[in-house]
This record gives sequence, C-alpha cells and structure tokens, in this order.
Amino acid sequence: MRKAAKFSAGLLIAVFFLWLVIRNIDIREVIAYMQGISYWWLAPYTIVAILSHYIRSERWRLLVKRQGIEHQRNTLFAGVMVGYLINYAVPRLGEVSRSVYVAQKTEMSTSDVLGTVVLERVIDFACMLVLVGWVVVYIVTDMATLQRLFGEETFAYLNWLGEWQQLFGLILLAITGLLLIYLGYLAIKVWRKKSETGRRIAERIEGALKNFIYGLTAIFRMKNWPAFVISTILIWLGYALMAYIPFTAFGLTTEYGLGFTQALVVMIISAIGVALPSPGGVGTYHWFVTQTLVVLYSVPVTIGIAYAFVTHAVMMILVVVFTPIIVLLNTGGKINLSFIRRSL
Repeated sequence: MRKAAKFSAGLLIAVFFLWLVIRNIDIREVIAYMQGISYWWLAPYTIVAILSHYIRSERWRLLVKRQGIEHQRNTLFAGVMVGYLINYAVPRLGEVSRSVYVAQKTEMSTSDVLGTVVLERVIDFACMLVLVGWVVVYIVTDMATLQRLFGEETFAYLNWLGEWQQLFGLILLAITGLLLIYLGYLAIKVWRKKSETGRRIAERIEGALKNFIYGLTAIFRMKNWPAFVISTILIWLGYALMAYIPFTAFGLTTEYGLGFTQALVVMIISAIGVALPSPGGVGTYHWFVTQTLVVLYSVPVTIGIAYAFVTHAVMMILVVVFTPIIVLLNTGGKINLSFIRRSL
C-alpha cells in the first residue's frame, strides 16, 4: 500500500511538471523539430553515460569494501544499473532494490548496504548544493531571473515556508518524530523483556539498525580518499558531458554560443529536477532543463523542450536496454528477480 501511494504521488508530480512544460506550446512543432535533428552524438553519449555509471559503482565499492570481503566490480555495477531502472517505476525504490541485489550477491546484510547507499546520496546532495550555490552566486545574479527560472509560485511557497508559523510547525513536527522514535525504542525494550517473540524481533530490529549505521558511517573507515574524491569529480564531469554532447545537434553551440560552462549549468539545475520524487525524473527533468535553456540562455522554447525530451528519452532507453544485459552478464545468464519482491 505504501509503495502504491508513493508511485501514485510520483506519477502526479510527473504529470504536473509535464503539464507545466507543454501547456503553452504546440507539441507538433516539437516533434517536427526532433525529427529533423542529427543523432550522431548517440555513440559518444552512450559511452560517457555507461562510463559515468561504472565510475559510480567504483566509488560505491570504496564505501562497501570491508576487511575480508572483496566485492566484485560487476556486481556493484549491475546493482547501480538496477537502481536506475527501478527508479523509473517507483521513485527512490531503486536505492532499496540495488541494496537488496548486492546483499544477495555478497556476505553483507541489506541494511548494511543500504546504509552505504544513503551515505552516497547524502554526499551527492551536498555536492549538488555546492554546485547550485555556485550557479546562484556566479551565474544567476538577480532575484528576478531566479523567479523566472524556478517559477514565481515556487518563490511564493518558499516565502510562506519562511514565516515563523510554518518554521515553528516544521520544528514541532521534527521533535514529534524524534519523540515517536524514542517511544518506539522504549516499547521494543519492554516487549523484549516480556516475551521470546519480542526478544527475537527486537534483536532483528537492533541488528538491522546497527548494520545500517555501520554502512552509513563507512566514510570514516575509508582509506583511499584520493580515489573517492577523484571518482566523485569524474561522476559530475560525466554528467556535464552528457548535457554538452547533444548541444551541437540542437544548434546550441553554433547558433546560441553555448559551451561547456552552460552545459554544466544545465546539468546542475536539471539535477534538482532529478532529485524530486518523480519516476526517473519524468516531468521534473524536462521542466528544469527547459527553464534553464529558455530563461538563462534565450533558447526558443521549442528547442529547449525538444532537447529535454530527447536527452531524457535517450538516457531512459540506455538504462532499459543495458541493465538486463549487465545483470545477465553478472549472473552468468540466469535471471533471478527475487530482489525486486524483497524490495517491495
């Protein structure tokens, strides 16, 4: 039921942002434009995309590697791709699915692996905040442009959240959540003492929580920091290249003078859309990319929308096509989808 509600909420978000994108344009013009562009860039784009995902799995390996346990690179790479694929169906379920998949292939517990995935997402979120701050300070220099970029409704909502009544409510909600967690902890302790069933369940919960925290704090035990930092830079560089490579096909380099710096900005702002709970960034990616190209660089809205739809579709096709191949190579041609059932 919870997964169904999550899927429904993600679908509503996707539909809403897609409506924002296409509400004032003639979609036939966009389709006609997409049919006329060259697709020579698909080969280098595919290479960069797959390589970026592989580097992500290598960085992840630095977090999950423990003494006495060597994780195969192909297992972690397959896990990363599985996560991307599942996220196209249910937002954020991919993180759980790839944790379950890798846990089945290794000696680690699912909660341990999930802790490293959460840690990885926290690191990526921190990197995204730094990059967004760079865009706001050095690229977008006035509030009017920010309002046009993110929408006046968004700014109105943020101003509403900034009022003391809403801030007080959020703080109260956070305190209530922590209090409920503490009361649940006390209830488990009491149950543990009163029955054998309670003891077994309490031990399982405590063990899972311990493993999760162990995975979440993996960064403090990591020894190869240079490799971790370099791989993080390469991941974001790969994402920027994936935004830049299609520029030539859409005439953005020749007709509008956009270069790698502008592609970096498009990538950073589109990352905000991908971070929102929409299935595979559907709708949210399209809206943020279109807004960036139209508002910041005066690209015609038809070209901006076409760029967003084509690049998103290409990435989705790559994930859908390559993930089963990578999983089959990792499993020796055997198909085992039990990790999906365990993720639900």
